[in-house]
Order: sequence, then C-alpha cells, then structure tokens
Amino acid sequence: MHGFIRRCLVFAATVATGGSAGAVDTAFSPNLIEIEITDSLGRSGTAAIPFAVGTYDSVLRSVSYSTSTPFAVVDAGSAATVATVRSLSVQARVYPPRAYLNATIDAGSATCTVLVRSSTVKCPPIDEMHAQGRAFASFAVRDMNENGALLTGVGPPGSGAYRAVYNGPFPTGSQFSHLVATVSASAGATGSGFQNDPPSGYRPVGATIKSVNGAMLFTLSPGDRATCTTRFDVSGTTHPLGDMNCDGLVNSFDIDPFILALLDPAAYAAAFPDCDVQSADCNLDGVINNFDTDSFLEFLGIGLPSSDLP
Repeated sequence: MHGFIRRCLVFAATVATGGSAGAVDTAFSPNLIEIEITDSLGRSGTAAIPFAVGTYDSVLRSVSYSTSTPFAVVDAGSAATVATVRSLSVQARVYPPRAYLNATIDAGSATCTVLVRSSTVKCPPIDEMHAQGRAFASFAVRDMNENGALLTGVGPPGSGAYRAVYNGPFPTGSQFSHLVATVSASAGATGSGFQNDPPSGYRPVGATIKSVNGAMLFTLSPGDRATCTTRFDVSGTTHPLGDMNCDGLVNSFDIDPFILALLDPAAYAAAFPDCDVQSADCNLDGVINNFDTDSFLEFLGIGLPSSDLP
C-alpha cells in the first residue's frame, strides 16, 4: 500500500499542472467579511462578502478582497437604509496567520451599532511558548451634518471599537486586544484615533494559536462617516503544514514521511520524534486522512491531475 500511494503522489507530481483557480481553502471561513448593523429605531440589516469573490493565492495560502463601490445595508421589513458601506477590504493569510480588515461606513438617519467581522483563518498550531501577536487599529470620524460626530466601542466602559481575536470567531474566541475606545469630531470636522498593541514589535499571546480573526464593533452617530483600518498578526516558530521531516521546507523529501503519517501515525512519531504529526493535517479539518492529499500536493507546488490515475 505504501508503495502504491507513493507512486500515485509521484505520478501526480510529474504530470500535474496545478490546482484550479476556483478551489476552496477550508482554512478560511465561508465569508471573508460579515456585516451586521442595527439602529436606534429598531431597524437592522446584514451583508456578507463570500470567499469565492476574493483573490486567492494557493501558494501563499492568502486571500484578499477590496471594493470602493458603495452599497446600502437595508432593513428587510421597512426597506429603509440603515447604513451605507462606502468601501471594504480584507487580507487574510494562513501562515504566519494574519487578519486585516478595513471599512468606511456612513450611518443612516439614526445612531447605528456596527459589527464588521473578518474571516476566521485557521492556521497550523503555534504553541504558547512561541506565539507572539500584534494588533493595530485606526478610526476616523467625519461630521457630515454640522452637529458633531461620535464613534464609541460597544461593551463595558473603555471597550475598544476593534477586537483582535484568536481560537474562534468573534465573539466566542479569545480576545488578544481591544483598541480605540472612542473618537469624536466637532461640527464640520474630522477626528481620529489609533492604537498599537504592543506599542512596537510583538508580545506573547499567552496561548497556543489555532486561528485568528478581527472585528469592529462600535456605535456611530446619525448621518456621520467612520473610516476604519485594523490589523492582527501572529508570529511564532512552527513547521509549515506538509513539512513532515521538519527541515523547514515542503518538498519531495516530505512525501515518504507524509505517507507514513497517513498510514501509521505511531510509526511516524517514532521515526520523527521532534516533528508534529499534525503537520499532515494539510486541509486543517482536524483529521489526518486521505482528504489531506490534495492540499499536500498544493504545498508541493503541484495539484492532482484532472484525469484519473492509471
């Protein structure tokens, strides 16, 4: 069996031309961005940007999306515009894990509570000893109706308008940081505020990292505009997925160890005591099995051939 699987992998490596551009990477949640907006009149609306419309790089395992075309978030019952999204962008990456989220939003005729949430990105586990994080947020408000503008983070006093979150989506994941509690502007003016955590470099996360995401959660005064820029990065020493011999690379030397991990995890652990068998979970579904083979081939820079193997 070992020899047959190896011949199949080598055959794929020889004849494949690469994975399809439309492939879905299960390390990312189905939506790149999710938006929920309610207002003080009881109206609410939602919007979502699906993974399929993003620009996906299968080599870097990253995805990005950007639009500057405005669209309305509409209350389903009354068809009233709750808020207008002026622009959106997101960048997300599996390793080193990253979640960047930017938005410009105009409140409607009433005070709005705005939630904008990025994709949750699953990553190879980075152990607590090595996991280092950094977060950044910048918020600006512009008074659009000559009566001042106010943006305030939702939650207990002092809660940040941006939440950097790991090991689960907001609000169920653990919070690394919350930044920028409030920003105001006088009549006809613009106000801004930003924060870095830590002030420079990285700081220990204090936990093993398995996923990252970010969320903006704030209230915005009627008729005014908020422009938001946020970033969350995690760094750490770990072996990339598919690096089954722990040399820091994913290449043909990993084929035999990968097969061993699939067929006999205990034998793999004995043969490679300093490696983590979870590096074979190439599709990040929590299970090491044949479904990891396609992703492993992508990491090798190839893809399964479109026709059946002989």
